[in-house]
Amino acid sequence: MQRTLTILLWWLCIPFVAAFLMLAILVPFPGVGEVYEVAEISDNNVHEEQEEVPQSLSILFVGDMMFDRGVARRSKEYGLEWLLEDVEDLFLDSDMVVGNLEGTITKFPSVAQVDNTILRFTFDPLVAPLLKKYNFSAVSLANNHSSDFGEEGYLETKKYLDNEGVQFFGTALNNKVLSTTLEEGKERICLIGYHDNFLFNSVSAFEEIERTKVGCTFVVLFAHWGEEYKTVQNERQENLAHAFIDAGVDLVIGAHPHVVQPLEIYNGRAIFYSLGNFIFDQYFSFNTTHGVAVRLVLDTDEIRFELFPVDIDYGKVTRADASASARVLKALTNSTLSDKISVDIRENTQFTIKR
Repeated sequence: MQRTLTILLWWLCIPFVAAFLMLAILVPFPGVGEVYEVAEISDNNVHEEQEEVPQSLSILFVGDMMFDRGVARRSKEYGLEWLLEDVEDLFLDSDMVVGNLEGTITKFPSVAQVDNTILRFTFDPLVAPLLKKYNFSAVSLANNHSSDFGEEGYLETKKYLDNEGVQFFGTALNNKVLSTTLEEGKERICLIGYHDNFLFNSVSAFEEIERTKVGCTFVVLFAHWGEEYKTVQNERQENLAHAFIDAGVDLVIGAHPHVVQPLEIYNGRAIFYSLGNFIFDQYFSFNTTHGVAVRLVLDTDEIRFELFPVDIDYGKVTRADASASARVLKALTNSTLSDKISVDIRENTQFTIKR
């Protein structure tokens, strides 16, 4: 009888023992073995967070561009692309390009090619697709030549730029389309144009700064100001530039003097008083045939400025040689800059400031 009970108890225990062994195989105790059965989990239930890598944004700024008169004569002989083909990499290696368009784009016949003393400029409509091909995002019309052919010329210029998707900002009288916005990723770049050579009234510029700065991650003021061929900025340029930055501008780019003027760092912000010429036919001096292009690289915590001295030979733009580059970079620096920035510019053709 006792043996029968013992056998019966063993039979009753067998299912529990089997279950225990199965559990031990599937889910080993910690530290025992390396093989685990992993349940399949639907992608809909678990989303693996990936760390987002911040992307930098690069914007190339160039100075005065004039495609009429002597430049037009050369481009008729060699083609418009001949003007920029040697510096193509500057444009295509930048996310955005912005410059000062010193004239109109119309079908009006050129008067400046007939008589060099008539300073009214109009460019072949093919200039608009040229700008697009070379990655121009926007051009400033805040200058004394954007009104050379009146309201009709201005509207025609606008039409050709619009057709190519090239934005524009500013007018000769600071009275309309004062700014435009370029967007890339999380960056919202606001460009404001100001012309200081007709009205000498900056109220509209300050109103535009106040209006736009709230929705922008970076504000650039492109100013047309100063005195032609002067290699140093005047007091009015300085006062305006400082006031623009105090009002909320992050970077000031200057044009009109047709020569390079010094860089200043004011309250941690860069002021390029004049980038000089980029495409022009003023062949009478070293200063008017050499300019500087500036590539701004925006990162999360810093701003890098890469400097590219250029040579303008009958309208054709090329990289300046070592000797000419040294002269251009010297014109860009002065005693107000820190030793570190001055050395970085001379030795590395770039400098960095905090954002």
